[in-house]
Amino acid sequence: MIRDQRRTEETKKILTLLLETGAIAASTVHKILGLTCSYKTISRKMKRLEECGLVYVRNDGCYGDPTKYYQLVQRKWGRQKVAEYLFMQPDDIRLPQFHKLSPHYTNLLAIWIDNFKKMFPGCQVLRNYESARNPEIIEMLGKQLPDVKNYPSLLLIVPSKTSGKNIQVAVEFDFYAKEEMGYLKKHYRYAYRADIDGVLLINSKYTNEEHMELIRRSSKLSTASRIKHFGQNFWACVDMESYYVEKMAVTRTLRHDVFRLQDWVVHLDELKIAHSPQISFPGRTVENDRVSKLKQTLSSAAQ
Repeated sequence: MIRDQRRTEETKKILTLLLETGAIAASTVHKILGLTCSYKTISRKMKRLEECGLVYVRNDGCYGDPTKYYQLVQRKWGRQKVAEYLFMQPDDIRLPQFHKLSPHYTNLLAIWIDNFKKMFPGCQVLRNYESARNPEIIEMLGKQLPDVKNYPSLLLIVPSKTSGKNIQVAVEFDFYAKEEMGYLKKHYRYAYRADIDGVLLINSKYTNEEHMELIRRSSKLSTASRIKHFGQNFWACVDMESYYVEKMAVTRTLRHDVFRLQDWVVHLDELKIAHSPQISFPGRTVENDRVSKLKQTLSSAAQ
């Protein structure tokens, strides 16, 4: 009885995860849920869910990838069965936001969202379609954008331990070839219009180098006045295949500085605070060191 109850609870966790992420591999299910069972056991569970008609297998032929990606069944009778497990309505199991996305892409997004949540406790990670529905995010990005693809692949919002404000990082996965001007247009928006504190590019090593060089060559991006206080630290890149937290910590900025990913976000926060004339806390206002030293210098000169 207890064993059957545990199996039911594990099935609910897996189905809930697939509802949130779209198509992901069995290894990703094992990593994110942190279940005590082995990877082989998870693979058998996924196979059993497929046989029961709760999930179906997708393959990503574009990449020559043999991996099996599992997604919730979208036919009406399948959605009814999933809804019974999760105590939801069948219409709540519809996943139109994932239909046109590569399963390789949704799998990577799920891994990185999990990594970010482990690295930055209390953070928010929004996918592009979630950002497009959020009025506060639309205002932060400058305006309502015509297509969900114009929003960041992920928006990482990390609470600041120093200023009490959020650090907002646009995370971009660029898998497909883009025209140079079309690619830069998105980064112009981040540099000039959006209230973003940094941009993290996640691609293969060589694609990252190409994109960072493209941004370096654009003088309008590197000299944008809104982000001037961030210097060359506004953009950073990290290897797309660095799946695990202990291996993914290295980022490179435009001027080739190397940071642990957590340290880069903290550094953005420090630069943001230094640029602000005052830091506001509930009930009191505290001047930052830069402004305080400037006032002391002016006071001495006056005497």
